[in-house]
Amino acid sequence: MLNFIFANRSRFSYSVVCLAIGLTAGCGGSDEWTGKRPKVYKAGGVVTLGGAPLEEATVIYHSSSHDLSAQGVTDKQGRFTLMTFDPQDGAVEGKHKVSVTKRTYEKKKTKYDSPTESSVALIPKELLPIRYALPTTTTIEVEVSASGDNDAKIEVKSK
Repeated sequence: MLNFIFANRSRFSYSVVCLAIGLTAGCGGSDEWTGKRPKVYKAGGVVTLGGAPLEEATVIYHSSSHDLSAQGVTDKQGRFTLMTFDPQDGAVEGKHKVSVTKRTYEKKKTKYDSPTESSVALIPKELLPIRYALPTTTTIEVEVSASGDNDAKIEVKSK
């Protein structure tokens, strides 16, 4: 195989260049999906629990008018920025139900655990009331506007 490549170096180089051009031609351009997807607007905010910033919580905006959601994770100050298609691009315009979750994971030995081979499962433990976890049970609603401030202040209660 190497003899063939070196003997036909110019044909091989030409093929590699053509392949590289062909592969990159689709990159960075607009495809059918990108052209048809709805416009999103910068959105985010702050989540607090009992007035204090809530760190490492997942925030999901569930659109009422589109079959889409946007999500973000809070930082130490409780701040989050939403992503729908690309990092920090925002959310679609309109009303959204907002779910907020925060979990820890506990390691629990499974029935397959043995002295020679460890077997554990990660069991999620919800740290917030479950009503905030689903768009069907959350009481939090926000609106994302094409023009205006989309910086939400979200307060979750521990009970």
